[in-house]
Amino acid sequence: MRLPGSSIRTKIAAATALLVTAISLFIYFYFPARMFEAARRSLVDEGYSIAKMASISVAPGLESKSQSSVFQALTALRENSGIAYIVVLDDRQQLFAQFNQPLADFHNYKKIEMQARGTADPRNALQTVAGFSSDKEIFQIHTPAGERGSIDGEVFIGLSTRRMFADVDEMRRAVTTVSVAVFAIGMLFVIVVSSAISRPLRGIVETTRRIAAGNLAERAVVDRSTREVAQLARSFNVMIERVEGAQGELASWNKTLENRVEERTRELSEEMTERRRAERRYRALFERNLAGVYIAHLDGRIVSCNDACARMLGYESSEELLAGQGSIQYFDPADRQLMIDQLLERGSIVNHEARLLRRDGDVIWVLETLGVSALDREENPAVEGIVLDITDRKRTEQEVEYQAYHDPLTGLPNRMLFMDRLTVAVSHARRRQQPVGVMFLDLDDLKVVNDTLGHAAGDQILQMIGERLEACLRQEDTVARIGGDEFTVLLPGVDSVADASLVAEKVSEAIKKPFLLGEDEVRVTASIGLAMYPADGEDPETLLATADGTMYRVKAAGGAAFQFSSGSLARRTIGRMTMEESLRHALERKEFVVYYQPQMDSQTREIVAAEALVRWQHPESGFIEPSGFISLAEYTGLIIPIGEWVLGEACRQAKAWEEAGLTRLRIGVNVSARQFHQRDFIGMVQRTLESTRLSPDSLELEITETMAMQKSEWTITMLERLRDTGISIALDDFGTGQSSLTYLKRFPIDTVKIDRSFVSGTKAGVVDAPIIEAVLHLASSLGLRTVAEGIETSEQWDFLAERGCTELQGFHISRPLPADAFTEFLAKSISKTT
Repeated sequence: MRLPGSSIRTKIAAATALLVTAISLFIYFYFPARMFEAARRSLVDEGYSIAKMASISVAPGLESKSQSSVFQALTALRENSGIAYIVVLDDRQQLFAQFNQPLADFHNYKKIEMQARGTADPRNALQTVAGFSSDKEIFQIHTPAGERGSIDGEVFIGLSTRRMFADVDEMRRAVTTVSVAVFAIGMLFVIVVSSAISRPLRGIVETTRRIAAGNLAERAVVDRSTREVAQLARSFNVMIERVEGAQGELASWNKTLENRVEERTRELSEEMTERRRAERRYRALFERNLAGVYIAHLDGRIVSCNDACARMLGYESSEELLAGQGSIQYFDPADRQLMIDQLLERGSIVNHEARLLRRDGDVIWVLETLGVSALDREENPAVEGIVLDITDRKRTEQEVEYQAYHDPLTGLPNRMLFMDRLTVAVSHARRRQQPVGVMFLDLDDLKVVNDTLGHAAGDQILQMIGERLEACLRQEDTVARIGGDEFTVLLPGVDSVADASLVAEKVSEAIKKPFLLGEDEVRVTASIGLAMYPADGEDPETLLATADGTMYRVKAAGGAAFQFSSGSLARRTIGRMTMEESLRHALERKEFVVYYQPQMDSQTREIVAAEALVRWQHPESGFIEPSGFISLAEYTGLIIPIGEWVLGEACRQAKAWEEAGLTRLRIGVNVSARQFHQRDFIGMVQRTLESTRLSPDSLELEITETMAMQKSEWTITMLERLRDTGISIALDDFGTGQSSLTYLKRFPIDTVKIDRSFVSGTKAGVVDAPIIEAVLHLASSLGLRTVAEGIETSEQWDFLAERGCTELQGFHISRPLPADAFTEFLAKSISKTT
């Protein structure tokens, strides 16, 4: 225990008094508790003995059911003055005998198990329990009673605790008296001992005060009554004598020190003069430096800077910056913490490029060299920096880099940047086992725009196409122009071929929309080839080359469409290699079948024509519709022999119906773009007619609207040559392409087939009625036949027949039928109309 500012006497007295008090309290609290526990133990032992005696005494009477014997036993126990009551219960828990009135709740007391302590009857000892009543005035013992191992009843004995508590109170009073006596004697001893110890010490203290006042002649009195105090006084006197001897030496040294201080003062004056000159030179260098120089806290608050630094940060002068509490602010706050960590670790940073924020919010690039030093006497760290404004240089670098990786006309990424992103996408896809799509686009009609409207118009088209492509794709997709009228699209993370198809269709539709160049409306289309990682290639170069090759196949087939490479098609059908191999042998194995769908005159309801439709009866996959193999046949070139076979079969069947006397039908055969662009296509058709002996006017070749629009002048020439032989020409799927109604005047066609998408709109109303009416009116004025496809209801039949549609085709008339079934259908139809 510490008593700051107290005398030794007080401290000794306090310590001794605390000890005496602790001893007195220990005596007061410890011994009464021990005495109470001893009294309680004595009461328990006495109760146990009485209970044992009572159990033995009443056992014969309980066994014989003799209350008189039990009363005699209880009378003998009454001589004990400490017993408050005795209650005896028989084996049925009924009152058998009692001495005095027991507690009302003598069954409800806090029970404690008695210890056997070597009794002759361990069973009774283990079952004997005892406890105090709630008011602590009765100590009750409960024990079983019986002989020869049986329990014939129970005995409850209540002992009064008043005598025990009276004895304990008397002992507590005695202990209290002893404690008070010990405390009084201890305090008297404290006073005497502390006075004896502190008296000589006070003498030494008084002597010390006089010496401190300047009287070095004073000496402490040596009190020999206390050895230690006497030794202290002698040592104190010796110390004073030595101090007197040291005073002379101190005076001599003081003189020497004064001389040295005077000499050092002159040296410091010269050093300060030189330092002021150096500081003026440094200040001039600091203020006139073209680079920004500053000292700042670690949080960026500037302590000092030159005007160049202030102007760099958007202030007129360093005074304005410091008055406004300017700071070094990084464009990215995380850059500051990174810079501080590196600076504290290395001590300096040299030629580090960073972006800072000016006062007006503009961003500047700086080249900074930083060091760390102490800011003040507390050695708080500060940043000393030199910064050069390199914004112009960075802008030039960014422009050069942008030009190196972007197309100057459209602003889109160029081939170099596209390949970089494709490489990254393939790397990520390889790790995550995800597909990547690559799309290669080539515009079909841009040369026409350049030739007719000029190259400036063509450049505008390219720019607008770039904008449309970016607008219809995701943010993570990449659109690039890689030269001329060629564009590429990167589709990272595309889930499937089906999803890539949706994107390609969306892109194709976006390009097909008309472009407005002043007062001119220009339409262009695109041939699109698609490749998928990893099916079509596992490296960027292969993927792009595959998409490019697929695009050229689309263009060779007529363009204005999109197509997947063979590897992508493999996942959509039964496997490209297997499918292609099966397709090559399908003709040899006679797996192809021609079905025929009738076309009926809308007025007479006579069958006047039939469209030939090919089906593939695959030995493993079963019946395959054209949509399942025509694309692959186009890609592999097998469409040419398949198309020639279909043409021959259709012509032979038409001739057979004619010779059978059924009727002379016009047989319609679809022609693919690849067939049509064959060098000897017309010769092949003529040879087929000659071999089947079918008249040319019974054959109608169907070409699609999109195919007719490509290479329109060449197409017109081809169609005119076919018509010169007597063959009819039908324009299939009219309305789904991009031609206008006026194009019907230009092409040498005989029949216009209205696409089923317009016909289906008549089910719920007349949404497409104006379009249908316009087509029918123009075709009628040009003397053309009109065939509506997809007739499924009588309402559609009536709607089109009333508006002058020449012929109708669809499920409402008949589904496509094999030759035998069509023959029966034709015979029945003839019989109905005759």
